[in-house]
Amino acid sequence: MEELLESKEDTLKQTKRSLLKEVQDSNNLRIQLKKMIEENMQVKNKLDEALRLNDEFERMLAENKEQTQEGFDHSREELHQIETQYEDEIKFLTDKTSELFKENEYLKQANMEIKMENLVLNQQLEESEPPQRYHYQPPPHNQGSKKRDYY
Repeated sequence: MEELLESKEDTLKQTKRSLLKEVQDSNNLRIQLKKMIEENMQVKNKLDEALRLNDEFERMLAENKEQTQEGFDHSREELHQIETQYEDEIKFLTDKTSELFKENEYLKQANMEIKMENLVLNQQLEESEPPQRYHYQPPPHNQGSKKRDYY
């Protein structure tokens, strides 16, 4: 009986050791699991922060895109206004140039007519008057009066 008791006692000790080892392993697993959960929470927090930053960057990108588009639209409008203004000025200057060319042609024609009329009048004048000769006579010279004024 003693042997049986010793055998059961040994079995109990082994079972107790085995159970203690399982409890120890279970505690170690619980500690590892707790650390993993904490690490996962840290990763989750970092991912949440990254997602928040990503959302903020997307919002800023959308705003910048909208502002850029508005800037392009505004620039296009300004460019169109400038283009229209220059087209109007070019049309005005083209019309004015055409008008000045016409006026210049009219003045050339009038000048030519006046020259022709002058030529005809000069010929008529030459035919109607005999040529006159002019003789140069120096003014009288009085030496005495200068000397008197001098003294």
